Order: sequence, then structure tokens, then C-alpha cells
Amino acid sequence: MIVVTFCPPCGDRVPGLPHEYTGGVIDATQTYVQISPDRYENMARLAGHSTNGGPAYLRVEHDHGEVIVPVKDDAAPIVIEAAVPHYDLAVGLGIVGTLLLGLAARALRRRRRHVPRL
Repeated sequence: MIVVTFCPPCGDRVPGLPHEYTGGVIDATQTYVQISPDRYENMARLAGHSTNGGPAYLRVEHDHGEVIVPVKDDAAPIVIEAAVPHYDLAVGLGIVGTLLLGLAARALRRRRRHVPRL
């Protein structure tokens, strides 16, 4: 999980550098989690709590390099982008494959049992 810490009430003027969270105690109101390549969402806000005066989220601007900008307004909805595996497709293909194999086995069994009449 990639996080950025930023605490304006503590005197921070700019957000910190993005880094991998490796565990330990964190303050959710000062920690922002990357939910997309262009957005870091406040952990407290994701949990349904207030941000205690901090920005709602941090936006990454790519105009002059990567600059992380705090955004106070709540105009943009929370959108979490995640790669969703296609489990339904895999299950459906597995069922269809099993049915086809069963039908093929049944047809072969009938052919082997068939004794031509004279």
C-alpha cells in the first residue's frame, strides 16, 4: 500500500513523499492512501470519519513532473480502482467444459456398447 503523510495543523506546507507502508501505528487523519495513479484519499475519510481540518484528498498533477496537491473540497467522489479478476467467466467456462466432457464421454460409452445386429 502506497501512502503519503500530510498534516497542515502540524505545520506541514507540502505533502511528504509517497512510500510503501510497512506496518506500525499511523494517524488516519494525516495519512493518505493511493487509490489511483492520480489520487491519494484520506484514511479517516475512507473509514467514514472527519479529516480534522485536513484536505479531503491529495491530487497528483503531471504538468511539471509529479506534484502532489492537497484538495479541500469534496467535489470529486471516492473512486477506488482495482483490478477485478473475472471469476464469473472462469466458473462459467469450467461448467461448460465439464458438461461438454460429460456429453463426449456418454457418446463414447454408447458407441462402445453398440453391437450391430445381423
